[in-house]
Amino acid sequence: MVCTGNVCRSPYIALLLTALINRTDAATTKVESAGTRALVGARVDPEVVEALWGLGVDAGGWRGQQVTGDQIDRASLIVVASREHRTAVARMRPRALGRVFTLRQLVRLLEAARHEDGALPRLSAADLARRCALARGLTGPSAGADDDVPDPFGRTHADYVAAMDLMTPGVFALAAALA
Repeated sequence: MVCTGNVCRSPYIALLLTALINRTDAATTKVESAGTRALVGARVDPEVVEALWGLGVDAGGWRGQQVTGDQIDRASLIVVASREHRTAVARMRPRALGRVFTLRQLVRLLEAARHEDGALPRLSAADLARRCALARGLTGPSAGADDDVPDPFGRTHADYVAAMDLMTPGVFALAAALA
């Protein structure tokens, strides 16, 4: 998971996703998070801590970290908060582009990957990345700014709520698709 400061969006996605997959047979999936301009060593933003706490997720031990090329190389699937982050990851490691999706783009692509009975496929992170990369051509062009989760850092409580409202369904969908 990648965002800018690694104290709001990507920790929210990573911590919630980890909690959800730890309740399933996908518990072997390792989730990491980092920022393109990380506040290295910083704790998760208090607004995010409160929202996660309300979902039964503890963010107490989290510390921001800068994204590295090694993290990108190791990742089977890279979920980012915005198109800006997808571009930053691809510039660091151009070969990773087929594995990089904004969270909201990934949700759209997961919808295209549903089985005929409406169920989401249960796939490994690597297989999910491959399936969604293939689905890119079937869903039309990028949804532009609708693929982004706006950065709430330093903004109003309503901005944090709006960002988390955009992320939460996607995290649940991603957790449901991971085998």
